[in-house]
Amino acid sequence: MRKRIFYIFLTGILAVNSGAQTGGDNVYEFLNLTHSGLVSSLGGTNVSIYSGNLNMVYHNPSLLSSEMNKSLAMNFVSYFAGINYGQVMYAFSVPEAGDFAAGITYLNYGSFTEADPSGNITGNFYASEYAFSLVWSREIHKGFNAGISLKPVLSHLERYSSFGLAVDIGGSYHSESGLFSTGLTIRNLGVQIST
Repeated sequence: MRKRIFYIFLTGILAVNSGAQTGGDNVYEFLNLTHSGLVSSLGGTNVSIYSGNLNMVYHNPSLLSSEMNKSLAMNFVSYFAGINYGQVMYAFSVPEAGDFAAGITYLNYGSFTEADPSGNITGNFYASEYAFSLVWSREIHKGFNAGISLKPVLSHLERYSSFGLAVDIGGSYHSESGLFSTGLTIRNLGVQIST
């Protein structure tokens, strides 16, 4: 009985999103947007569903598999107020080396009217953010996969620019029967290099 209570407690703890620090949630926040309709229907995030869908790789790099060889994912979201965002990703397999994917994620805020402190219109300016993804994944043991994604990030808001690097590290397990899958991901771990 004690073991059963322990396992229920452990499962409950692991099911809750971990938050080690508070604050700092404003730099490159676009990396947390969901591009895929399937992932949106799952609540906006996915770390464990092993489906052969390339869109899942954005949330856990270990879900990249040889099933996705020569797959292309293209997503576009028309947000409100002229804002749009999307993603393009391509996957390929290299025997003995693993599975690879490369892609770009963007958020376009659109055009804004620029004015001086007195309200005189002086022109227009634009704002956008981009992240490039380089993903690698490999099966390390039957059913167990590990993956990593390196993401250079560029933000351009009016005349201000910022560059950073982020990394996603993930692991996943799926049973042969397909009835059980689990995953663990550390996402958007990185640093802002220049502002």
